[in-house]
Amino acid sequence: MCDAQRHTQFVRGFSADLDDGEPQVFSRQEKDDTFSKNDMGIPLARDRFPEKVYWRNKWKFDKSLPQFFHSGFIFINEKAANILRDHDLGQGALYPVDLFENDRVTPIEANILTLCIGNQKDTVLLDQSENMKRLWPRHDFFSPQLWVEDDNIVVDRSCLEGPDLWADPKIKFVFFMSDRLGQALIKARMKNAVKLVRCRVS
Repeated sequence: MCDAQRHTQFVRGFSADLDDGEPQVFSRQEKDDTFSKNDMGIPLARDRFPEKVYWRNKWKFDKSLPQFFHSGFIFINEKAANILRDHDLGQGALYPVDLFENDRVTPIEANILTLCIGNQKDTVLLDQSENMKRLWPRHDFFSPQLWVEDDNIVVDRSCLEGPDLWADPKIKFVFFMSDRLGQALIKARMKNAVKLVRCRVS
């Protein structure tokens, strides 16, 4: 399980511009809809993801970019993308994105892609899992506690079939990957870069 989306150290201040006059313009409602559907693993077309994002702070961006970061959209670098490409992404996809300074002209040199999760597997066994919380009363959406540990979350054996990357539609703000994909990221020394948490298969 990738748990990076819920932790502030993975947030970077980039935004798809709302009104820059480009052919591709995202309203706030459209962005929120994309965030929600991507979080649930619903396949989404290229035009639901930005081709450009802008540093939204007043000072110049002068830091190196991590291998995984997010600001609503999920971003990964080329190294991580190459590992994902070597696995079965199903209806998931990687879309290139250009980064710019807040002047909206100066490029930030980086090979970055946005991640469309694109697959659903309803496999988390809530009655066997630990450190899970219901997010809202009367709604069946759950999320791991921030202190979730390896093997706290139990998944059904059916998760072993199909794509190597997916979301469970009832579990918010995390996504899942096969052991073979997880091990490939660990071998590339990216376990902490994507904050991997091991799940137990029942």
